[in-house]
Amino acid sequence: MSDLSDLSDDLGDAMPLVDLSERYKIQETLGKGGMGVVLRALDTRLNRPVAIKRVLGEMARSKKALSRFLTEAQAIASLNHFNIVQIYDYGHDAEGPFIIMELVEGESLQQKLKAGPLAIDEAIEMACQLCDGLAIAHEQGIVHRDIKPANILLTGRGEPKLTDFGLARQETADHGQTKTGVVLGTIDFMPPEQRRDATATDARSDLWSLAATIYQMITGSSPKVIRLDQIPANIAPVLGKMLEEIPDKRYATAADFKTALREGVATVTTTVSAELSAGVCPACQAPNDVGRKFCRGCGNSLQLQCLQCKATLPAWEVFCGECGTNQENLRQSLQAKFDGILQQAEQQFSHLKFDTALSLLAPVLECDHEFAAETIKRAETLAARIGAEQQRQQQLIDQVQQLAAQYRQEYEFVKALHELKKIPQPLQTRAIKEQVKEIQQVRSEVHTLRSQIKDAIQKRKTFAAFDQKGQMQGLLALTTRYLELHPVHEKIAQIHQKLLAREGGQFPVVQPREASAGIQIKGGEGEGTVASRKREEKKEEKNPSALIGNVLGAIVIGMAILRLIMWLLQDF
Repeated sequence: MSDLSDLSDDLGDAMPLVDLSERYKIQETLGKGGMGVVLRALDTRLNRPVAIKRVLGEMARSKKALSRFLTEAQAIASLNHFNIVQIYDYGHDAEGPFIIMELVEGESLQQKLKAGPLAIDEAIEMACQLCDGLAIAHEQGIVHRDIKPANILLTGRGEPKLTDFGLARQETADHGQTKTGVVLGTIDFMPPEQRRDATATDARSDLWSLAATIYQMITGSSPKVIRLDQIPANIAPVLGKMLEEIPDKRYATAADFKTALREGVATVTTTVSAELSAGVCPACQAPNDVGRKFCRGCGNSLQLQCLQCKATLPAWEVFCGECGTNQENLRQSLQAKFDGILQQAEQQFSHLKFDTALSLLAPVLECDHEFAAETIKRAETLAARIGAEQQRQQQLIDQVQQLAAQYRQEYEFVKALHELKKIPQPLQTRAIKEQVKEIQQVRSEVHTLRSQIKDAIQKRKTFAAFDQKGQMQGLLALTTRYLELHPVHEKIAQIHQKLLAREGGQFPVVQPREASAGIQIKGGEGEGTVASRKREEKKEEKNPSALIGNVLGAIVIGMAILRLIMWLLQDF
């Protein structure tokens, strides 16, 4: 598998081929189209189900299509959010490139909408979750550019996950993949600026597409023709602003859009008790005798507790008869407080601070006020999402640590680091950070040692005396340390063995000329010895055969040294 952060721009021959079957067992085809196929598979190493996405047909042979395929891998791999389908890995085998993705067991939003429109609360809750995911993508400069019901997958609990970033564009570096004037996306969900030029898109373009998707979720109709009179009056202005033709007139961020949607929904469920006549049930509006305790129309209680002193009072009364507190004012104050708590909890959740988010929700979850029923329901939904994401993240951390440990044992330092860095910063424990630091240090030392070994051998080209013991021992010390850190490196191991053999005298050693027969060397160099050498040198000068022999001997020695150098360098 390749490191997603170091992927080449060329998906073809530049990618090393891997055997997908060594780790993944294909189980079934989940979907297939003219451009690609999605397979269900089992990751046998981590024992988890995954989805494998491939490019098919002509697209598999198109550099542009493969480049967009790579873009999807790069885009999603840099994100980590519950409402975005995660990418686990990327590779290239004999059949072409593939992406290993999180498997979402449920259906797509497109499939769900075939049964009809969604309830307003369900649609807005789903939209707000998608706003959370988009906020993370937009913070990193990634624009999806193809948001639509078909690209929103639903978990078994109905939670949405954004997928198919194949048209995604990083605002900081598009690398020229998208040409000016080119139109990309699905026309019915495409904002005006994207219809004219795909390079003109930004975060507001994604939000326009999300608003068009919300329109279909609520009405059940395609956004090809948008009629805001088909939308509930409290939501219509919010969608209308987001669907403005000019981007500057829209909500600027996903967070702003989400806030507006929440506020719009809140106006639906707010009941103003001051408008109730005496005896009117706040639940079903049926008239009752003022002395009744339960509604004759729906059976609900016609008595409430004072929000301040807990005394019992009729549901239509504004002021408490015991403490005089204005119930409506206090209700609005508490509602604003609860809305603020939910907003803070969602922010903490988006930063993966699960325990903090859950502790913030506690006061809302413990509340039993009837007026806050919808808010309590939202808090319960959010708490369930937080718990599910916390569990999912812990499972991912366990799997990542397991895989990183395996790579570490196999001395695959880059792969081990790549896995550990998938763990989001807020979830990295001290032990994980120390593990990352240790692998980085080992990797750095291994890299330095390998460079030193290579340099040491290459420098021998300029040394006539390669067989000097100090030089050989220095190189041997480098290979020894390298193999302590990375004992399975075959080439370094071979060089190490050659150096050991050389130290053991298994290769011919060039003897100094002073050790030739007939020359006596004892301690220092006396006059007799010097005179003897001079006489020998004069004899050699007068003897052409001796000179030729000396030259040939030097050539033989030089060739032997050269062969030894080439022998060591062949591993580099």
